[in-house]
Amino acid sequence: MSIRILTILIMSQLLSISGQAKTKMVDREMLVQVKGTKIYCRVIGSGEPIVIVHGGPGMEHTYFLPQLLSLASKYRLIFYDQRGSGRSPVDVDPSSMNMNQFVEDLDSIRAFFKIDKMNLMGHSFGGLIAMRYAVKYPDRLQRLMLINPSPQTSYWRDSSFSMMDLRDDEKTTKEKKEILASAEFKNSTPETVSRYFKLLLKNSFFHPEYIDSLTLIFRPNYVKTRELMNSLYKDSTLITYDLTAELKKVKCRTLLCGAEADFVPPEANEQLHKTLKKFRILSF
Repeated sequence: MSIRILTILIMSQLLSISGQAKTKMVDREMLVQVKGTKIYCRVIGSGEPIVIVHGGPGMEHTYFLPQLLSLASKYRLIFYDQRGSGRSPVDVDPSSMNMNQFVEDLDSIRAFFKIDKMNLMGHSFGGLIAMRYAVKYPDRLQRLMLINPSPQTSYWRDSSFSMMDLRDDEKTTKEKKEILASAEFKNSTPETVSRYFKLLLKNSFFHPEYIDSLTLIFRPNYVKTRELMNSLYKDSTLITYDLTAELKKVKCRTLLCGAEADFVPPEANEQLHKTLKKFRILSF
């Protein structure tokens, strides 16, 4: 998630649009009506829009900041907090927590901002949402950016989870168990949840000591968000899936950024590389 990767690669390799005049920086927030609830959106910058889908599930857009702000000098960055997460309302029908609805929420955001063809960036779990969107609505995408995406198959997803455990040293494993057993975690105390996620993610950093530079915000209502995510995990299309064949429908130019230190096996990205047609892969 370094500024070097996201700024240089995304701007130079994929969105190489020259001659755009710099305009006044904007930063505005709104709630967008979607089926059964509202979605919190934040728009920063002006120019050609990029819709950005955060990871998780259950996290929010703020961990992209401040790293992505330099893009806002040329592009209109449209961030949103997924259904039941972050600043989006948590009074959500648990039966609506499924991957198809997450895709439809994304399309509602596209329609709200009157974007005919999106530049879509998905990171981690957001990359999986972006891939499913690309499969369902290939004609509504201008460009697709997958930044360390969750794998396109549940087989590689499960391999990634195994890698997370294998990389933990004895001290980290002990700390994680202590946090999970604590009353603070069970009550979803924001500081405790943030500490746990930093332990969970630090070994995906090439320099683990930089983990504290990651802006992880969890709201006081995260206890409800966790309940909603438990409903999402019951979605059969998330438990077992393989998007390999369907991803051949993707027509737009696509950029995949994969990192050596990420939990996702390089073989998963190579398979994705071979599946998509108009595609460029960059590994670090």
